Amino acid sequence: MPGGLQRALRRLIPHVALVVASVCVTGLALEVLFRLLNVPVGTVQINRGTIQRSANPRLLFELRPGSSVQAEVHYDINRLGLRGPEVEKLYAEGQAWLRGAPTAGADYRR
Repeated sequence: MPGGLQRALRRLIPHVALVVASVCVTGLALEVLFRLLNVPVGTVQINRGTIQRSANPRLLFELRPGSSVQAEVHYDINRLGLRGPEVEKLYAEGQAWLRGAPTAGADYRR
């Protein structure tokens, strides 16, 4: 290395070390403070009754259809494996609208 570059790096290393140490100390101080104040972190509770191994190789697990869980909030998993209520009525309204029903949700039969 040329002498000027080596001197520049030697001057830079203490500054980088100070930044890294400051970030670590700040993070540690915040962690201790939040634990002392019992600040909720909003973690997601994974209940084994609400998940199952996925057949999709890109997913490790997926929601179990028809299950229900009470964590920080209550939610139900519908038969499609989605959180929330069943969506058949919504699909029927959308299909009716696409077939030309005068308004979405109109009782339309072929």
